[in-house]
Amino acid sequence: MKRLLLLPLAAVLALSACTTRYIGQTRIEDNEVNREVLRVVEQYRRAIEDRDAQRVLELTADDFFEDPGTPNDPSDDYDKGGLRHRLEQTFSKMQDQRLRIEARKVELSKDGKQAFVEYRFEFRYRLNLANSTEWRDASDLNRVTLKRVDGAWKFVAGL
Repeated sequence: MKRLLLLPLAAVLALSACTTRYIGQTRIEDNEVNREVLRVVEQYRRAIEDRDAQRVLELTADDFFEDPGTPNDPSDDYDKGGLRHRLEQTFSKMQDQRLRIEARKVELSKDGKQAFVEYRFEFRYRLNLANSTEWRDASDLNRVTLKRVDGAWKFVAGL
């Protein structure tokens, strides 16, 4: 009889030992690499809210390149210098902004040198206009690519 009682207990213990741990309320596996990558995404979110172009640029690799979803149209492509220009231009028009990022997935390349983060964002902002009190909203899904540069994760695309 004692064996019958111990068998379910042993099964529960064995199953709980194999349980995957997740980061916060996500379905992203809790490991050091995923935490490092998500810390960089959080630093980006804070820099955007603070309208700090320099901090965003510090999080990007020198070979950053963006084709805004139009790979066949090079007229809207930009590099890190173009990102600086876009950030400064955009931030100068903003009176206030809030960015919420909900990470959904982190994947590593087979060689572990790149990370791909899929997230949902909600962006609220007020334009820098006289007597502007109206908040505007935007939300969407996004995917960013990061790579290791001198031991740190840096954005190379997707911003």
